[in-house]
Amino acid sequence: MPLVSVYLLRILAILLIVNSHLSAFYPTPKLAFGGHLGNSIFYLISGYGLALSFNKKPLTTVVWIKKRFIKLLVPIILILAIINIGDWQGFKDEVMYHLVWHKIEQLEYFIPILIGLYLLFPPINRLTAKGRYVLIAALLLLSGTLFYLRIESLPTVPAGLPSEGIFFAINGLLCFAIGIVMANGAWVISMTQRPYIRAKLLSAVISSEVLHILTVKYAPGYVYLNFYLNIICVTALFLLFLTFKTERFTPGASAGITAVASSSLAVYLVHFEAIRLIGGSLVAFPYSILLIFLNSFLWAYAATKLVGAVTDKTLGRLGI
Repeated sequence: MPLVSVYLLRILAILLIVNSHLSAFYPTPKLAFGGHLGNSIFYLISGYGLALSFNKKPLTTVVWIKKRFIKLLVPIILILAIINIGDWQGFKDEVMYHLVWHKIEQLEYFIPILIGLYLLFPPINRLTAKGRYVLIAALLLLSGTLFYLRIESLPTVPAGLPSEGIFFAINGLLCFAIGIVMANGAWVISMTQRPYIRAKLLSAVISSEVLHILTVKYAPGYVYLNFYLNIICVTALFLLFLTFKTERFTPGASAGITAVASSSLAVYLVHFEAIRLIGGSLVAFPYSILLIFLNSFLWAYAATKLVGAVTDKTLGRLGI
């Protein structure tokens, strides 16, 4: 599998997520787009990557959870400690916000959903191929039923985003499960080698996004359809990136792409601090946007290198 292309898509995902938080820096807030799409891409890639890794080196559920959660949680905690150095209350608040499930609103928080998906990986991955397809169909049916019933205790159907609240969590699980299916499906490779497949996939991506915009603007009564358009867009975009001939990249370029992609979760954590610092400066658009992206990626890369050594030592001491 062309992993470099997946890393490129992961970089795109985190760029979209960061961009969605920059509405205060753009001349028009509409330019701060792509957050939901970025989240969905990230969840799909997470399922895909975890399944590929497990298939390469199967582990028992207990050992897998220990290894993966150390690799996920230790860096997050250390990076939050670095960001909030000298601010104990700020550190505790950040840990509660990102890592401790304690309120319903966290159903639409990026990292809490990611943690939940990691917990669900072992049972989903143990399903048969048919079982995974049944799960995806069941989630699509569940989301449609909830949209139809408009249960009062659940968030209302969003006016612009493809999903919010419980629907955001269902979207994350759907993308995650699709990623696992992709990693275990031999048909994926053959599909990405078909004639004109790039044009077809690109058409699916563009069409779903255009329909999303048109639905929000002209058919708000049917805005729930954007939930499904988002799934189509993310799946098509992922397959499109798999068609890229990454062997054309030099070893140095591939290593650089891998390093940046590996820092993506750290980028998410540190970009809020970059926004706070640059937002309080006199730097104007577009330099403020460029500085936020540049600082976020540089800080994240440095933090990833620093905490990576601690994580590796922790895994070594546990014999994992």
